[in-house]
Amino acid sequence: MVKKSGALKGVYLNPAFIQTLIGQGIMELGDNFRLMAVIALILQYTGSGLAAGFSLVAAPIVGIILSPIAGIFGDRLEARKLLPALYLVQGILTVFFIKQIPLVGVYGILIVFAGVQAIQDPVFRKVIKVLLDDGEIVTGNSFSIGVSGFSNLAGPILGGICISRWGINKVFMIGAFFYGLSSLIVFSISGLSRHMGVGAIASFKQLGGRGGPRDNKSKPGGFLSEVGAGIKYFWKRKSIRGLAFAGFVFAFGAASVSFAFYSFAFDTLGVSATGWGFILSIFYSTRMLAMFISIIMGKTKAGRRKVGSFLTLPLITTCLAWLLYGFTAELPFVVFLLILEGTSHFLFEIFLWSGIQISSEETIVARVVGINNILANTARILGMIFTYFIARVYGTQIVFILNSIIMFLYIIYRSRF
Repeated sequence: MVKKSGALKGVYLNPAFIQTLIGQGIMELGDNFRLMAVIALILQYTGSGLAAGFSLVAAPIVGIILSPIAGIFGDRLEARKLLPALYLVQGILTVFFIKQIPLVGVYGILIVFAGVQAIQDPVFRKVIKVLLDDGEIVTGNSFSIGVSGFSNLAGPILGGICISRWGINKVFMIGAFFYGLSSLIVFSISGLSRHMGVGAIASFKQLGGRGGPRDNKSKPGGFLSEVGAGIKYFWKRKSIRGLAFAGFVFAFGAASVSFAFYSFAFDTLGVSATGWGFILSIFYSTRMLAMFISIIMGKTKAGRRKVGSFLTLPLITTCLAWLLYGFTAELPFVVFLLILEGTSHFLFEIFLWSGIQISSEETIVARVVGINNILANTARILGMIFTYFIARVYGTQIVFILNSIIMFLYIIYRSRF
């Protein structure tokens, strides 16, 4: 790939990457409309915030099962066609929510959704790796998080307003439309090739290959050999293992706190569906703030090559936010903590994914992402089980405090080892 003069310039002059981001933003806008409608539908069935939180359980379980397959798909299939196909499938699935289906059917569709998104994540991470130089990856991930922030700022608020005005089914239809539009935008990226420079064209064509450039002596193996190669590669690299362990601890706490927050918001703070949309918008819009902070941090030498060194700060601030959740039931203060936690959360994500992408080769990066997702999803399941039993006995706010303590212990471990 042709090296560019600067990370910012290299990213915004890359039309394939910009169009990918536009498709991502529209897809996530649809995802937010769908999420708001699903939560409202589950609340309509059960009237319980904790029941709505159970919708989180499907994703990590399915992710553990499908992540090895997802990694191989990302490395060996035509990503520029696979990614828009996955967006389109989610649009079709959204339409099924409109049917008068029982609650078990709602959860069944959510499980299928989780499977599609488990495959989608390594494919998307591979696209970023292929389209950008290593020195541009932090900036590229920052822009990706920023686009998500905009979608997650507008999506929940607009979704909540539309639900109150037009009902759940129309919001599902709007979400399905956005999924379809994003699919069309990403699928049409191949037409941009003629507008790219030589290096960008070469990198983009790799998206259509079977895993990018290979050593002439290497040959594609079967499924088990592909998985085994990914595990061996993952285990041999200490930097990747360290990032994955940090991600495991973080995913445990984040899932536990998120699960508890459903009950905390609906049952303790007493928010409505519209109020829940406001909370989601506040939290996810902090991606834009994280974007600006990470771009500044990424300009340093460490930010370009040793992004793992930046993980400690967001871990500390996340730990503080979780601790303070445990001692307040005042919505204005909770909103402040949401901003603190959200910014820290997405800074952590930017540097975690950037570290994994920079440390991994193009031909195997999707499998590394898949293995990391297996570990993270295992942690999420453990975190939600932890929340379920602790919250039933001691209440949701104790969950926040305990997760803060666990995170604090990990920070001490990280600083010493």
